[in-house]
Formats: sequence, C-alpha cells, structure tokens
Amino acid sequence: KRRDTMKAKLGMSPIAWWNDDLKELSDDVSLEECLRQSRSAGFTGMEKGRRFPESAAEMLPILKKADVTLCGGWFSGTIVNESVAANKQRIQPMIDLFKQVNAPCIVYGEVGRSIQGDRSKPLAIKPKLASDEMKSYGLRMTEFAEWVESQGMPLVYHHHMAAVVETEPEIDSFMNHSGIS
Repeated sequence: KRRDTMKAKLGMSPIAWWNDDLKELSDDVSLEECLRQSRSAGFTGMEKGRRFPESAAEMLPILKKADVTLCGGWFSGTIVNESVAANKQRIQPMIDLFKQVNAPCIVYGEVGRSIQGDRSKPLAIKPKLASDEMKSYGLRMTEFAEWVESQGMPLVYHHHMAAVVETEPEIDSFMNHSGIS
C-alpha cells in the first residue's frame, strides 16, 4: 500500500533582511528583494513585516509575483499592562487582513513592560511577573486567544527575550496559568 507523504513548507521572517525594532538597520533592502532572496533559498512563506502593504489588494500580487504566501506575522501585544479590549481593537485589522490573504496564524509577542529595543537597559533587568501576576496574565491571554480564534484566526504565543515570558520557568508558569497549549 502506498503511503501519502506530506511535503514540509518552510517559512521565514523578514528580520533576516531588516529589523522592525531598529528601523535604521537594513533600510536598503526592499520587500521585493527580501521575498526574492527568501524564495531562491527555498522558503515558500514569509511572515509579515513593516514593509508589507496593509491591504490584501496590494499584498496578494506582490506575494504571487514572488511565489510565496504569508505564513504569519507578529502582533505586538500589551495584555500584561493594557486591557484585553484595547488589544482586541488593535488586532482586529490584522485578523481581517490575514483571513483575506489566507495566512495560517498570528504570532502574539508580549511587548508590554518589555525592555526590547531599549539599548540603555541591560537584559538583566528585564521585567518579571510575580506568581499572582502571571496567573492573571495567563487568564487574560487565554481570554484574548479564545476571542481571536473565535474570529477564525489561530493565535500562537511567542516567548521573547526581554519580555515577561522568556525563560523556561516563565514559560512553564505561563503555560500552567493559561489555556494555551
């Protein structure tokens, strides 16, 4: 009996070409050049970055010409220090756009309280959440993730350097206090 095989698809982040936090880095690389180089390296998907258009009508022809798809994109969330409602309002246009271009997910990165991008602060002073704060954060993230997914868009969580969920113990605590799996 013949077994069907699934071919893996590889996606890439535009951070390999330009930096969204430190905009002065790599300003000489266009979106089209980024997509061309990534496709020639064998990647079939690209995460959304700051040089991508904000409408499906503009984005889809660029992706089609490069023979890549939008494989996700970073949402700078602030659930740790702002309301779930404020984050829902900010992410809604991204949900709408990602559904229009058939992106498979949105990547949530917590930037509230983060020292990321602040060159004056050493990583040793990154923010940390007490146990009760992590529990509250996990519950709010669960509420937010369930709402995003009810809109028809999967949400994935990206732990990140200099954020409130970075280290293995922080990841474990976050997972224990959230409905995210």
